[in-house]
Amino acid sequence: RITNHSSIDTSPSFSPDGEIIFSRGKKIMIMNEDGSNLKTLAELEIDPEDPIFIDPNTIAFETKISNVGNYGLGDYDIYLINKDGTNLRDISQNNFVDALPQPIGNKITFWRIQEGKQGTQIVVMDFDGTNQQELPIQLSNNQMPTGNQ
Repeated sequence: RITNHSSIDTSPSFSPDGEIIFSRGKKIMIMNEDGSNLKTLAELEIDPEDPIFIDPNTIAFETKISNVGNYGLGDYDIYLINKDGTNLRDISQNNFVDALPQPIGNKITFWRIQEGKQGTQIVVMDFDGTNQQELPIQLSNNQMPTGNQ
């Protein structure tokens, strides 16, 4: 055990340098792989989920920004933040459920659920959120892809 806190620590992910990032309530935390040097990277008004390094200095995560729409799931967007806690930005900005960002080469892949469409779409975009392309793969709503699936 490398954390000992009354809050729930979730979604740990290793950086290329061996650091660990994870969610703790409204915070994104970072620490060394042995639990030392624990610090808050960012404290947000929103609950970050599934933080992951997309390169050595940039972290992607999703967060729920609204409870409206999308089969009762609400609206989730993909955000980026620099490893030093600066430059927080929403890169998917839409009214869909965009979740589980994963780096694939020089792109980010994630899954999307949107009202009026059957199933879950896999989307690929550039690191800045541009050039979003839905892949011609559709999963049922209970098949949530992760990583390279």
